[in-house]
Amino acid sequence: MNQYKPTTDENPAKKENLETRIDYLKMRLDHTLTHLQIASKMIYLIDGAVLAFAYFLVNAFGLSRGIAAFLAAVSFILAGINFLHSRFILTQQHWYRQIDQRMRELLDERDLQPFPESKVTKNLFTSSHRNLKHVHLWITFWLSGVTILLLLYALGVFCEIQIRNIK
Repeated sequence: MNQYKPTTDENPAKKENLETRIDYLKMRLDHTLTHLQIASKMIYLIDGAVLAFAYFLVNAFGLSRGIAAFLAAVSFILAGINFLHSRFILTQQHWYRQIDQRMRELLDERDLQPFPESKVTKNLFTSSHRNLKHVHLWITFWLSGVTILLLLYALGVFCEIQIRNIK
């Protein structure tokens, strides 16, 4: 992005006000990106910890109906957290876009050129926020499926599964 270059006939107070507004928007933009990065790291940490815990439970105690019911509840909560995170990503994208547009208006800058579209990738790679949102929606989808399967097993719809440790 080009640096702001005032004209010689510009009012110094107006220039200072514009620089203050730009600094504020840069701070908000940084704040928005930092929040998204921290939240994403946290959700991946939570996902990994819960999956490791599930592996430990099944490995230590086997897959009983009681363990399956507990894991169904845990995977349901994890699916909900991932869904909420996908919504958080959309909110962050909205704020990022609004701040970026406002800063461009203040600097009299053009918008960035959109990503070139093709028939295959028409809406696929238009935004990193959008792609990250879709990743978390897919995680939500799969965790919901796991929740349903575990719940059906816990309720006795499937026959008993015997898991043995092979060493």
